[in-house]
Formats: sequence, C-alpha cells, structure tokens
Amino acid sequence: MAAAMHPRLVAVAALVALMCAVAVGQVPAADGAPVCDGVDQDVVNACFKSFGEGMKNAIADRHLSGGKVIKVGVDCCIAFGGHSCLCKMKKVWKDQGKSDQDNVQCVREKAC
Repeated sequence: MAAAMHPRLVAVAALVALMCAVAVGQVPAADGAPVCDGVDQDVVNACFKSFGEGMKNAIADRHLSGGKVIKVGVDCCIAFGGHSCLCKMKKVWKDQGKSDQDNVQCVREKAC
C-alpha cells in the first residue's frame, strides 16, 4: 500500500513546489488572470486560461535558474480546488460574463 502511495506523494510534492515557487522577476498576470499571493503566476495564468475554456488540466511554464523555461502539466483542480485563488478566478469570469468554466466540476462546486 505504501509503495502505491509513493508516486502520488511525489506528484503532490512536485505540484506544491510548482505552486509555491517564487520566480525571480515573476511573470505578469495574463488575459485577466488574478494575482494570488504565494502562487507562481505562470500556474495561475495557465489554470485561469484552462478553466476558462472548460478544461481542468493545463500546461504551465516553469522558469529554472539560468533563464531556462520548461513546460509542466498541472491538474488545476488539485492545484486550486482548496485555494482562495479559485474564488478570485470565479469573480473575474463572472465579471466577464463567461460560463465555460462551469463545465469543470471543481470550479462549479467551489463555494466562495
């Protein structure tokens, strides 16, 4: 049982590290995405766009030392399901009159 949980724990740890990464020269919010304290803005931007298109998974940029950028997959429901940033996103979509994000269960069920 413990061996079966190991990949999941590694994935969650990697996701937490990605969300909490403080990039030097943080990227700006894009396409109306909110700024959320303590969360990598690349992840916020990617999930905001993905959720807004009715999808729960996104590809986010990860800025490494030396200026190298890699692409990483993010399950946005895991990343933001329990985070107040999702409420900020929902407010922006409401103000924009958008509804595609309601196709994503974790967004639809998030009480703000």
